[in-house]
Amino acid sequence: MANMMFDSGWHRFKFDLDSAFCSEHPDLIATSSVMNVGVNNSGWTSEFRTKSTQYTLPPKMKIGEMNYTYSCFSVSNLKRIWGPLTVDGIFNIPADDSTHVWELNFEHNYIETHSVNNFVMPKNCFIFPLEKDTSLAFSIQIPIQIQCASGDTLTINRPFVIDTGAAHDICLMYQTPELQFFNKQQDAVWLQFVDRYCRYYTVQATMCDVFQMDSVRIYTYDFPNNVPGYVLGTNFLKRFNVYFDLPNRRIGLQPHKNYQRVVNPLTKRYYVGTRNDSRGLPSIVAKIADYPGNPYQEAGFRLGDMVTSVDTVKLENATREALAYLQDADSITYSIIRDGKPMKITVYFDRSIPQGD
Repeated sequence: MANMMFDSGWHRFKFDLDSAFCSEHPDLIATSSVMNVGVNNSGWTSEFRTKSTQYTLPPKMKIGEMNYTYSCFSVSNLKRIWGPLTVDGIFNIPADDSTHVWELNFEHNYIETHSVNNFVMPKNCFIFPLEKDTSLAFSIQIPIQIQCASGDTLTINRPFVIDTGAAHDICLMYQTPELQFFNKQQDAVWLQFVDRYCRYYTVQATMCDVFQMDSVRIYTYDFPNNVPGYVLGTNFLKRFNVYFDLPNRRIGLQPHKNYQRVVNPLTKRYYVGTRNDSRGLPSIVAKIADYPGNPYQEAGFRLGDMVTSVDTVKLENATREALAYLQDADSITYSIIRDGKPMKITVYFDRSIPQGD
């Protein structure tokens, strides 16, 4: 038995196992040969990467009552990429599976495979043809009308990658033209994303002119990564039961009323970002999130300020353990240098503002 993550944005010609899981079950690789050694990383950020060893002769994977065969498999430290989740491996629908319909039932939280010979798509499904390249991920084109809190409207009719490995609703990645529209909106929520940030906007959305969805979040990313331009994540998909009809090269979305958002309580608000100084320390203020209520903006931080200490901890001695108390502090006093002059700035936090996303 293994705790496997289903990731529709992952590779389809192989699956990945966690190195600690393989250490507990050495028979999994006993008869396999190493194909190559490389790097495994998240497409969302290159900071999450780990050594990866790819093997031939993968063990058979039995999902439910069905056996599936992949052409190869990899072993890597998946917790380095996914964090402290209990994940033994990651898999996607095998690339050579041309006889099954895979059902992701978000109404009752299960995955089921159906033989195409006796499967009938539910009548109330929205059906979209698969885009041409489905060897790695699944892509469909969906027309979505957006209305922002300001009343401004926008129609997005693009090919979206379906990525169950992303918890978000709708993601617009770096350099997509719609970013200009959302950059003009004033209601962005800024979120910490490794050492950078993303923003989301809560909108009303209508899919295919008829299906209305409240409280949809549009996430925007201003920095390049390996993720395609338009993504539908789990919090969008959870509004439907999803049918991957591979033999007929189509995907069905069946609306249901049991929607419940996935929330990561560890996601933090983004306030300020830094770049390294001449010593290699992240001390130069390079970005200040521009939104009402940002405590760093209200305290008077400016771009170019050099932080020398946080409360009584000098920056060169600032370990993660030494700064752990800052997560719950009501105020933090920074010693900075601005235009060559030393000064102190105290930042006050409203801890009643909800975190998580």
